[in-house]
Amino acid sequence: MKCSVMDIGSNSIRLHVYEYEGGELRLLLKKKRVAGLASYIKDGYMTNRGIRQLISVLKSYGEVVRDLDIEHSYVMATASIRNAENREEILARVYDALGIKIDLISGREEAMYGYTGIARDYDFQDGIILDIGGGSTEITIVQEEKVVYASSIGEGSLSLRTKYVEGILPKKSEIKKIQKKLKKLLQEQTFPLIPKHMNCYGMGGTIRSAGNISQELYDLPGNHQLQPKMIKKLWKSLVQQDRETLEMVLHVSPARIHTMTTGMMILHEIMEFFEPKELFISELGLREGYLFTQMEKIRS
Repeated sequence: MKCSVMDIGSNSIRLHVYEYEGGELRLLLKKKRVAGLASYIKDGYMTNRGIRQLISVLKSYGEVVRDLDIEHSYVMATASIRNAENREEILARVYDALGIKIDLISGREEAMYGYTGIARDYDFQDGIILDIGGGSTEITIVQEEKVVYASSIGEGSLSLRTKYVEGILPKKSEIKKIQKKLKKLLQEQTFPLIPKHMNCYGMGGTIRSAGNISQELYDLPGNHQLQPKMIKKLWKSLVQQDRETLEMVLHVSPARIHTMTTGMMILHEIMEFFEPKELFISELGLREGYLFTQMEKIRS
């Protein structure tokens, strides 16, 4: 059967269409619009302009879904709407305009769906799972194949940039403020005691871009595995605004030139905090985990 999910993120809104058969998903089509919804948040509220932008993108995606005669279609949203003070108004206006009900998932649900997706890509018993998005960062800890911690840090690559960075790239003073904020957020979490040097498994645009950029910049054999020292090297190059590194970002992930530095700051602080052995990067994640869960409900 054909199924689809519209994923409303803080930076981009995506439409992925799959064929679901035998408990597996096969990607048929993907579309992406960089909507930057986090940048439309003013004093905690999404502006009318932001809501209109959201409705416009969902309307165009809805036409694609109808044309493809998709049996099961879902629309979900994460921190982009979850963190907005006027989230109920946003959901109501989208429904009134398009008849679309948005599934607003919590930070914990987002972390759990991410684990469900990444577990289809990597077979592991213990690990730290990271998903750095535009408006939040999800951290899930797995021990003996059981989730012992799953929660969301309320900042992502775009939200940090919006709050702390005036220009396209952050100044030294802005970097210090962001670092202080990230350290505070991590220290406030009630993480369980875990051994150092567990493997880390990552998903999301920032982490995948880090793999792609590192592969090209440092001539690595692949883009799905990074050691902490390589992450630190890329982080230093970005915060120091190294010309070659910035040109590589423009070449590999041009849409992330304004959020890559803040995204890498999040990744670096988490690496420093947990001291994992390696970072494995997955192509599967939140969207796939969400759809796997929905399809299993239908099957049962």
